[in-house]
Amino acid sequence: MNDQRHFSLAAEVQTVLRNRGEREEELWETLVSGRFRGYLAEIVLMRLTEYAIPFMTHLIYTGEIYGRTFDVGHPVKRRQFMAPDTDVPELAVTVVSDAVRTFIRRALAGKGWRSDGGSSIADYFLNTCVFVFSNAYNNWWRRYDPCQVPYDILADSPAPETAMDEAELRQFIREYSGCSDEETLRIVQMRIDKWSFREIADTLGITARRAQKKYEAFIDKLRKQGLQ
Repeated sequence: MNDQRHFSLAAEVQTVLRNRGEREEELWETLVSGRFRGYLAEIVLMRLTEYAIPFMTHLIYTGEIYGRTFDVGHPVKRRQFMAPDTDVPELAVTVVSDAVRTFIRRALAGKGWRSDGGSSIADYFLNTCVFVFSNAYNNWWRRYDPCQVPYDILADSPAPETAMDEAELRQFIREYSGCSDEETLRIVQMRIDKWSFREIADTLGITARRAQKKYEAFIDKLRKQGLQ
């Protein structure tokens, strides 16, 4: 693809993302069918990121984000003051990065943007940023909390092993707990990966209450077995 076509495609994507219409649905179907791979997906995600980072920076800087997270059912405790020139933009980038992963994951699970949902793809992505903020903020804060163990103490610690993939983690949980129910294993694995019960429910096609009850039953069983 030549530079002129690259420029033309980027301009088209910018227009489609911001406006409702048939081309928006066509774009979405192309992204999902291609599993968000290839040059078109790179352009879309780049444009969404460019759109979202200033938006999140503003919400974090003004404190408006805490009201928004409360409105969507994901309230988060506001920590101490953050430096506007360093902490705020860094957190904004962290949130948007997490939102990209959630955005793609939900899309591939058939739970993403819908043409009849009332919002453009760009606005849907902004809502995803607000949705993931609580977890992203808490994880970010734990990394930068001055009360955490100093870096020089950790420097001599051995490097962690390579993280397990999802299938390996489920197998480990199965062998450790004796649980053979695949749905429960997926719920536990997703909770370990910091998914909320609502995200789990949307992905697995069950209710959040069912996901929570199965997870709690699993934990109760571990306690009775003396494994937790």
